[in-house]
Formats: sequence, C-alpha cells, structure tokens
Amino acid sequence: MALETFEYTVTDGDTAARLGSGDLAVLATPRLINWLERAAYTVAKASITTRQTTVGTLVKVEHLKGSPVGTHVRVTCAK
Repeated sequence: MALETFEYTVTDGDTAARLGSGDLAVLATPRLINWLERAAYTVAKASITTRQTTVGTLVKVEHLKGSPVGTHVRVTCAK
C-alpha cells in the first residue's frame, strides 16, 4: 500500500477562534477535516477519470489534543 503525506503548519487562520468552532487559538477540528478531505481527494483523483469526481459521505475524527499556532501537522492518506 502506497502512502501520500501532506504537511501543514497551523496558522492564525486555522484556529478554532478564527473559524468560529471554539474560542482557543488551536487547530480547529473543521480545518483538520478539510485537510483530511483534501488529502483524500488528491489521492483519489489520481485514480479516476476526468469525467469522475469524489464526494464525502462520512467523517469520523477523534481530535484528541489541541495544536497551537506554529504546530506542524502531517496528514497521511493511503492509496
């Protein structure tokens, strides 16, 4: 199984306080989900035709720890 890895650094624009999902300056769960979906889409589009696309139908995430601004986050997706 091949893996694709995507890396991000948490910025002020990625925080719960900025996105309105909380009031702390830590990575917002909605932003984390966005990064996960972007990774899945990027990996999937390499395997589908130009006439196909993908759509998310289920997201199950356990966001266990706050990641403050400046934290490096790695998202890995299997293909």
